[in-house]
Amino acid sequence: MWSGDECAVPRNGTAFAVAAVVCVGVVLSYVPQVVRICWTRSSVGLSPWFLFLGATSSASAMFNVLVLQWPVVRCCPRLGALGCVEQLMGILQVTLQWFMFTLIFALFVVYYVVDDSPLRRRKRRARRAHATERDRLQPPDDEAHESSGSESDLDEIHSHFSQSYGAVSHDVDIRPHETHADRDHSTYFNIPRAMRRILEDYHLPGEEEIHGKTGSTHEWHLGVSLAWITVAHWLFCAAVTAVLIATGARHRVVKHWARFLGITGTLLAVFQYLPQIVHTAP
Repeated sequence: MWSGDECAVPRNGTAFAVAAVVCVGVVLSYVPQVVRICWTRSSVGLSPWFLFLGATSSASAMFNVLVLQWPVVRCCPRLGALGCVEQLMGILQVTLQWFMFTLIFALFVVYYVVDDSPLRRRKRRARRAHATERDRLQPPDDEAHESSGSESDLDEIHSHFSQSYGAVSHDVDIRPHETHADRDHSTYFNIPRAMRRILEDYHLPGEEEIHGKTGSTHEWHLGVSLAWITVAHWLFCAAVTAVLIATGARHRVVKHWARFLGITGTLLAVFQYLPQIVHTAP
């Protein structure tokens, strides 16, 4: 259990002003990244491991400071509103850092644009193979040969122009919620059909992929998995901290838990930027 008169804390206006500036600086340091993700509606370029290590390290630091300064939190009724805010600036700083980093991680999951062109190519090939097999098994239509020669010639010319210059092939899905990669492939429809099939089959990179606005499915699944692990880590730390505080655990136990949080938070923060450097280097 905590001991001592922690409520006898002197007021320090200079320290409060410095702490307030630090809090504002913490928020402003993350605002450009948040604006970039929301403006471009793409979070591709960030490493999911970097976000995972940053979110977990900031959470560990937040709970570490909360445990160590909990006696000061209990003194808030005796300090008054202004005095309470002044004494809790340390907790506010690490909480803001955790919140902003977690916000970026959430935006990464929401706005990650997946390049699904390999899956769409496989579907197109399967549909073409199915259509070819169906045409082979289907008997010729006798009624088609009874049409006049002039009508057949006109139909053939119309079919040639519609298939070669600007017509959208029927074996391509047009989905209402079109992604960046879908809009990239729509430019293929205005070129001759034979060339369009070559581009679709071998998938020459489009503008979105060249500028790094689409990511891989593997990285998307990795980011989602790490996000769930981050949530589990936060819940675990919150549960243990709440139990120790609510039960009035001995000072020795609380000290061990705070030391564990501090060590894990430091280790995670040390390796936090390495994945982003490796991810950006290529």
